[in-house]
Amino acid sequence: MTTLNGQILGQAERATRAVLDRLLDRAGTDFHGWVLLNLTADGAEPVPHAALAARMAAGLKIGEVEAAAVVERLVGAGLIAGGGDRGLAQTAAGAELYRRIGAGVAEVTTRLYGGIPADELAVAGRVLRLVTVRADAELAA
Repeated sequence: MTTLNGQILGQAERATRAVLDRLLDRAGTDFHGWVLLNLTADGAEPVPHAALAARMAAGLKIGEVEAAAVVERLVGAGLIAGGGDRGLAQTAAGAELYRRIGAGVAEVTTRLYGGIPADELAVAGRVLRLVTVRADAELAA
C-alpha cells in the first residue's frame, strides 16, 4: 500500500502541472496568466488591481510585485481591463481565452480522474485540503 507523503504529492503536482502547461502553451499563455484569468472569471464585481495582485500572491505563494507584473501583462495583452475605482475584469478576449482553456482542462480532468470512485476522490480532496491548511499554518508561523 502506498502512503501519502510529500514525494507522492509533488510527483502528482508536477505531472498534472506539466499537462496543464502544455495546454496553456498551446493557448498562448502561462500558469500565472491562467490563475489570473481564474480569479477574474466569476464576472461579479471587478477587483481592484492591488487586491487582485494580493489574492494571486497569497494563492501562489509568490511576491506581490511578481503578481502585480502578471496583472499588468494581462492588461497589456487586452485580456483584463478597467482600473481606477472600477477595478479589473476580463475583456471579451480574456473571457474567450478562459472558456477555451477551461474546455481543455475539463477534457484532461475527465481523462485523469475518470474511473476513480467518487468516494475516493472525496477522501483525497479532504486530506489534501487539510495538508494545505497545515502547510499554510507552518508558513505563517
